[in-house]
Amino acid sequence: MKPINLLIGFAVGTLTGMALGLLFAPDEGAKTRRKVIYVVKKNNRALKSRLNQAKNELTNMASRAESELENS
Repeated sequence: MKPINLLIGFAVGTLTGMALGLLFAPDEGAKTRRKVIYVVKKNNRALKSRLNQAKNELTNMASRAESELENS
């Protein structure tokens, strides 16, 4: 699976989940806002981690390609 597809899927899933959570939230506004902030921060950490993984993979791929070009 390509990293960009993974990121797009993650973003769409996150937004869909947040929207449904807000629509069906049984709590009062202040409590719901705290929950939303928590989820956004949690997903932000996960997204940063996935972006770092993708960056490392791309760096490794570029290094391998460069090595192969030098050896050709």
